[in-house]
Amino acid sequence: MILKGDDPDPTMSDLRNVSEHVKPVDAAGMNERPGKDDESLKALQDEIFIDKVLRARRRSIGEKFLDGPRLFDVVCERMRNGIRSQYPDCTAERVEAELQRRLVIRRRIDEAGIYQNAGLLNE
Repeated sequence: MILKGDDPDPTMSDLRNVSEHVKPVDAAGMNERPGKDDESLKALQDEIFIDKVLRARRRSIGEKFLDGPRLFDVVCERMRNGIRSQYPDCTAERVEAELQRRLVIRRRIDEAGIYQNAGLLNE
């Protein structure tokens, strides 16, 4: 859903021309030859970004609130899979114990302030 210039939706003005800040990269990682493919890539990037923003705006506050616990559950399952991959002979109980051990370490790191968010690059 690419918004056209004659689209009267004022809430979308901040989303127009999003791709001005996105530089398409060719297969070699170089931005040497802008062309028709770059324009279609920019259009696709804009369409995807706008669709994500609109979907997020339509979600209720309850759904947004539940995203945190859901994301935590997904990450814990990925960690369990990693533990199983690292230690294939582990029992389910041992996998859970290792998961808890790693979560405790992560909490200690957060509380100690060892790593701090430095923000985005190029700000």
